[in-house]
Amino acid sequence: MELASLTGSIAWQNGKPSIHAHGVVTGKDFTAHGGHILSGTVGTGSVEISVTVLDKKLERIKEEKLGANVLCLGNCPKP
Repeated sequence: MELASLTGSIAWQNGKPSIHAHGVVTGKDFTAHGGHILSGTVGTGSVEISVTVLDKKLERIKEEKLGANVLCLGNCPKP
């Protein structure tokens, strides 16, 4: 498989880094598959990743009403 696209965020959650990544991979037949990237190994070749650093802390907090972790930038409410 070849990694054709990778997007997402690296934030803090509960004092630890929290990675949320989506990607598209393609096979030899050019069929594409996309979704959450949960793990991976770079085989032959390499992978190039660009990271944009923000001037404020990006945090992921649990939004109870939604039942999901959401991103917060700057003055995030404390649980």
